[in-house]
Amino acid sequence: MKYIIILTILVSGLLLFTGFIVEEDKAEIAFSKELKSIESEVYTFQVNNKTVQTSDSEFQLSVEPFIKDQELYISVFDLVDLINRSIYYDDHIIVKAKNKEFSFDRDTKFIRPSDIFKMLNYSENKSGDQITFSKNDDVSFNKIEKHDLPTIKESGIKTKTQDGNNKLVVITSRGEKSTGGYSTEITQVTTLPYDDKTLLVIAKTEDPDDDKILPQVITYPQDQIIIDSKYQDYNFKLIAI
Repeated sequence: MKYIIILTILVSGLLLFTGFIVEEDKAEIAFSKELKSIESEVYTFQVNNKTVQTSDSEFQLSVEPFIKDQELYISVFDLVDLINRSIYYDDHIIVKAKNKEFSFDRDTKFIRPSDIFKMLNYSENKSGDQITFSKNDDVSFNKIEKHDLPTIKESGIKTKTQDGNNKLVVITSRGEKSTGGYSTEITQVTTLPYDDKTLLVIAKTEDPDDDKILPQVITYPQDQIIIDSKYQDYNFKLIAI
């Protein structure tokens, strides 16, 4: 019995040291090594290979990446170690990366890095067993009021040249809604590293709460920006978040 107790204490201490057990009075996980957040333009993963190629270095994962349902999965702790400086436990796993927070179920062990990299403005490219995430370049834009712009009754994205000032109007619409409380807001426009003729337009959307009393009126939520007219021949892809 004495030896069992000693062994239990040693194993518990080892797990705590390696970051798999959290002390009850500490919210932040303790890792066995210092976290080094890599700010890389490119991350290349190889299936069944622990080495991740970054722009100018290599990073060693603790667990080999694998494919499930045609999607790449890696350990949540490896992702934290790769791109992030802090991870917290409460009812969920909360990962903080570049002023953004990502929440997962507490029992999560493996995640799709594509979900995180997309939020951090990276594009994904697959080539055989190799998956690469590349940083997109932001396109500058200015918000404009609707004023004389047309109401877009179909959901999606429209563009319109603006006469006389070399600008292109980009409009995102959620289509016809039967009540108020719906919205869309363009937050980012980026180029795609693997497609030099496509712009990615990212728009934040909000829906009304189910139990909220709303005016019964037809609305057409939309948002509009202006960008340089040099993009007028580009394809536009809308991503709602």
